Amino acid sequence: MGILDELTSVTGDKNSNKDMVKQCLLTPPLLHSIAEGLRTGSPKAKVDCAEILIEIGRRRPELLGDFVADFLDATRSKSARVAKLGYVGLSLVVAANPAEIYAEREHLLQVAREAGPLAQSAASVVATLSGNNPNYRGKLLGGLVRLLAGVSDADLVKWVKVIGPAVEGSTDGIKRLTLALDPRRAALPDAEQTKLDKLVAKLERTTRK
Repeated sequence: MGILDELTSVTGDKNSNKDMVKQCLLTPPLLHSIAEGLRTGSPKAKVDCAEILIEIGRRRPELLGDFVADFLDATRSKSARVAKLGYVGLSLVVAANPAEIYAEREHLLQVAREAGPLAQSAASVVATLSGNNPNYRGKLLGGLVRLLAGVSDADLVKWVKVIGPAVEGSTDGIKRLTLALDPRRAALPDAEQTKLDKLVAKLERTTRK
């Protein structure tokens, strides 16, 4: 019996994936088999494998540094669920392998600009990358802020939540974001303006030590 036969989608046991996470943490080389399952497994197995890798990433992101390509492949899946999980995985891998994800910045920003169902997921990866490294922030923030120009007033607060991590801890970054938001405020309903103000205030607090 192979390792992929131990997944929840095969056993029917919800604890199977949890057990697999424990095994992978104890024996990290097993992650290569899980990544193979993400690439070539059945649709349900791909979801299992993505969720296992993501849980590993939440606990020990340094173990996922070699799997950027696998998560990128997942983002191109015909399954929206697998694709979204791929972007979650990429966000977690930023801490372990930012350079390889930075190399995909134009692709990620293009997905974000297309305003499809995965736009916010792609933007979130770029925002995480920007917030993780001041050097990357200087190169990526302009592209992220420009995304807001194509966002409807109804979705503006959601998008600010998505790209907010890009400017956390950066006074200059928050100023750039605020300048982009100021012309939009008058068109927002009072309730949305209040939400926006709270978001900006929360970001500003990240600059205070």
